[in-house]
Amino acid sequence: MKNFYLLILSALLASTTFAAPVIKAKANNKWNNKATWDLNRLPAAGDTIVIPTGITVTIDNDETINGFIYMKIGGILNFINSNTILNLSSQATVYVLDGGLIDGSSASQRMILDYLQIFKGNTVISGPVMANSISSGFIVYSPVSLPVKFVGFSATRKASDVLVQWSTSEEVNAAYYQLERSFDGISFTSIAQLKAAGTSSVVTSYSYTDKANTAPTSFYRVRQVDANGQATYTAVKTVKNESAATASVTIAAIQQKVVLQFPAEVKGTIVVRVVNLNGQVVETQTLQGAQGQVVLNTRAKGHNIIALSNGAELNTARQVVL
Repeated sequence: MKNFYLLILSALLASTTFAAPVIKAKANNKWNNKATWDLNRLPAAGDTIVIPTGITVTIDNDETINGFIYMKIGGILNFINSNTILNLSSQATVYVLDGGLIDGSSASQRMILDYLQIFKGNTVISGPVMANSISSGFIVYSPVSLPVKFVGFSATRKASDVLVQWSTSEEVNAAYYQLERSFDGISFTSIAQLKAAGTSSVVTSYSYTDKANTAPTSFYRVRQVDANGQATYTAVKTVKNESAATASVTIAAIQQKVVLQFPAEVKGTIVVRVVNLNGQVVETQTLQGAQGQVVLNTRAKGHNIIALSNGAELNTARQVVL
């Protein structure tokens, strides 16, 4: 059995394709170079894009992202070459953090958000400022007005209903959450509003059941509104009318808790094992069926593997830090 988990560990360490909502620049390099990003791919719709302090990402060709993105610039986003454009949709939100910069060298270099020009290359944008589809360009914000850290967000179909769940690990002056739904991925409508915990430093979970939704494809996102009225969005989750056999489970960890997200109902007994990097099983828990988001407590710490199996179609694992 130990050899089996060592094989899992080897496969995990060799893989660089874990799904994750956050893509972070890891080196000074071009935007359109996969080696710039820690996920070894280019930023895409649905991502939270992070340029950390001390990192410069250069845009030298036109780039377009159609769909939701959430960008945080703590380093430098630098435009070069004439007529270079970064084109973002109405679902984009861009934060330039304190100490972050967007700069260029020519007025022909532009950043467009929802058809509105929010940056020209003959100017410098310095933080803390933000821009979205309703801000009409960059506006000053207070860093404390980003009150929520999301650690889990899932949408799960069960028969004709869709269960939407999300979790936060930290909230500061959060007021409420609006759950928004779309059938085309473009036009979203609020279908529920849930009161936030307010101020919290522990994992807090929320859920809502979208009843009798039999659409072939549905899109969901959560709009978080703080006490000052400012809002941020999660990534967009897509739910299709498909069987559990096609679903993939997302595994994450925070504060000695394991966050599992099941896109479709999985029946039977699910065994959840925590395996250390020596291939030893240090903890085992079981679930009698699962759907949506499940949060498990664990005593394990540090780097471990979370392995799930129900003896049938479900057999997956991921390395995490607890």
